Amino acid sequence: MRCLVLLSLLATSALASGQELDSAATALLLEKIAALRRGKSIEADFTETRTLSLMKEPVVESGTIAFEPPDKFLRRTSKGNLSISDGRTLWMYYPAFQQVEKYAIISPRGPGELFAALTRIFQLENLESQFRVTATRDGEGYVLTLEPRGAMLRRMIRTVTLQLDSGLRLRSSRITAENGDVTEAVYSGEKFVAPGTIDFSFTPPQGAEVISPGG
Repeated sequence: MRCLVLLSLLATSALASGQELDSAATALLLEKIAALRRGKSIEADFTETRTLSLMKEPVVESGTIAFEPPDKFLRRTSKGNLSISDGRTLWMYYPAFQQVEKYAIISPRGPGELFAALTRIFQLENLESQFRVTATRDGEGYVLTLEPRGAMLRRMIRTVTLQLDSGLRLRSSRITAENGDVTEAVYSGEKFVAPGTIDFSFTPPQGAEVISPGG
């Protein structure tokens, strides 16, 4: 009996220190995470740091981010820059330049597919349809490591690491692009709201230049 207790304690300690979950435990965890968020819109504050190969200093931004299943997305920075998608069209608005970029989400060109994938990542639902998922225990929470399955996503994303707290709420993310650029973000104040509460529509402001990079 003492041996069994000791083995159980050792196993628990190993999981707490970062042992990888097996496939069955990972699938169960992903379903639990998805069930917690399913049918809800999500809002959170973020602070993001981007380390880019073409820039000497990291780019730091803060703001709010929001998602609504299955494919709506909103990201607004403290400087007023806006990325917003209603699931069909992605708009990126830069008020300092009075310029709007417009992308079709279903288009194979531009960042449409990337933003669709990012929406799925941060909603933490149906992850295994686009990524190979590895889960490990991290103290009282978990770390998910995602590797893209499709060739197109692999050309843009190398890996994604998500850190969840004990309540399975997103606390941080790290996205490594294929070119080595890294985007890290810390989230706070995550809350669930009823679908339809957040407006994901966008109309270009009068006088703003609208372009569609890539056609």
